[in-house]
Amino acid sequence: MHRPRSLLLTLALLVCMAAEVSACPMCSTNIESDQSLPRAYMYSILFMLAVPPTIFVGIGVAIYRAHARQARLMASAMGESAVGEPTGELAVAGNSPR
Repeated sequence: MHRPRSLLLTLALLVCMAAEVSACPMCSTNIESDQSLPRAYMYSILFMLAVPPTIFVGIGVAIYRAHARQARLMASAMGESAVGEPTGELAVAGNSPR
């Protein structure tokens, strides 16, 4: 019974404080007075939005390249071409004639 009461209290506080939470009043005042600032704010927001995807894509590309490199090394060690066709240089265990 304690949990629903605390949830209701939290929701009531959030609803009451929603009117108090707003953007910085200085930002809106400065944007209205200068014509070049809105464009500067737009570029700064775009930059902040672009950084995390750029980092994640960079990490993803690095992981992909490491995996592809490891696959090429394994394929060359097994005597197979990059597409998985055997080159005939090495006999693979289980495929050697008896």
